Amino acid sequence: MGTLETAAAAEPAPGGEEPIESLMARGDMHGSMQAYLRMRARGEQPDLDPELELRLADVLELGGHLDDAAFACRRAFDKAPQGPLAARALFTAGRILTEKAGKPEQGKAVFSYLVDNYPTDPLAKKASLLLSRL
Repeated sequence: MGTLETAAAAEPAPGGEEPIESLMARGDMHGSMQAYLRMRARGEQPDLDPELELRLADVLELGGHLDDAAFACRRAFDKAPQGPLAARALFTAGRILTEKAGKPEQGKAVFSYLVDNYPTDPLAKKASLLLSRL
């Protein structure tokens, strides 16, 4: 299902809130972050396609929610570990963890997984370079 179809099929959020899928699809980054934070406060996680998960990760990273951003990358990867965004999800998570979240050991583990499991992907080469510097 494409991004717009996903947004159109989104379930109404509690309390009449606009679903995060709709907010993401129309590019409302602030609204998307706020919707995510409300979901997290209720103990919920969004069910987005990998592309939207990575966009949400970018928004959360910019908003300073680094652990949530890395977790959004993890969800993107888990949904499609053989998909075209898998290496990007891993690389982004590793970058956030090592460069911004102060979790270099976790970031190194993610980069190592990327290098070991996606050796021909261009991002694996970047991850390998970053690993050599850590």
